[in-house]
Amino acid sequence: MWPIFLISIAVVQANDVVYGTRYNELLREPEVVSFSAPNFLSNVKVLAKGSRGGILSGATLGGIHNGMFYTLLQPTGVNSICLGTFNLLNGSVHSVPMPVTIAAGELYNGILVGIDENEQGPYFARVDPTTGVAITGPKLLGMNYSMDDGDATALNPNTGTFYTVLPHRSGGNVFHLISIDAQTGKMLGTVWLDPTPDLTPPAGLVWVSDTALLGWMPYPAKSGWKLVRLDTMTGAVTVVNSTGMGPNQYRARLSGAVFILSEKNGTSTKRILYSALAEEAGLEFRLYAFDVDCAASQTSHVDCYLGSVPWSAPGVQTPDNLVVGSALN
Repeated sequence: MWPIFLISIAVVQANDVVYGTRYNELLREPEVVSFSAPNFLSNVKVLAKGSRGGILSGATLGGIHNGMFYTLLQPTGVNSICLGTFNLLNGSVHSVPMPVTIAAGELYNGILVGIDENEQGPYFARVDPTTGVAITGPKLLGMNYSMDDGDATALNPNTGTFYTVLPHRSGGNVFHLISIDAQTGKMLGTVWLDPTPDLTPPAGLVWVSDTALLGWMPYPAKSGWKLVRLDTMTGAVTVVNSTGMGPNQYRARLSGAVFILSEKNGTSTKRILYSALAEEAGLEFRLYAFDVDCAASQTSHVDCYLGSVPWSAPGVQTPDNLVVGSALN
């Protein structure tokens, strides 16, 4: 099974930019992305355009480390999925097989950590990104769980805790938030999400504090995607106040298009979460912005929505696999 996910959060410094992909192209935005002066779709620089086949949509793994951008590739003429490495300095592309695969993961101390599943169920693994070889795992997470599509992983860099959301194999709407030691693969705990999603799990998870993740979930059941806060200790799910978005339902979410920027205004710094949504599949995607600290605080009467900018153009595939990194070239 190859669920396809995003996977990265970073804090932006003055010379950082947003990298992304579009089919088989690696893209770089020309300057710091700022909600106050958006430049997402103008003068995009193509760093690499490969003959190695397509980059899987929403399949960034771990983000950027030592000038390398990691993703999943489907090389031309190869049936298996490979770990692809893009050199941000020269645009070269390298791919290696992954004997123990990771379909959704994060980057921790230069090692890819994440999950996938085999015939025995979902598992956790640690993979050396330079060789594609597993350092740890696969460590089974239990026969009681299965995997769903959705970029539902996050990492607390302070504690080295890896988070994922998995449904109960028996079906229904029982979803568990599972915490794992990213260094050892040891399962640290599991809590039920409450209120639980209907049949669609949370997606686009990002870590924002030691007790909170942000993500997207159809809430109430069968409605459009809503920004929610997940309490990592209790599993409590709280809808973030985003009344400024209006009454529209957003039923399409671009997997792989979630990132956080820190924007400075004088002496203060504001963390802003960006995510790509559309009212329906096939319609224009826009990049919606939210105040991270507001969303993480559970202050229900404060509107955390900041605004939106266009994120798709007619006849052009919408960029995804968005990762924040230094402007190396």
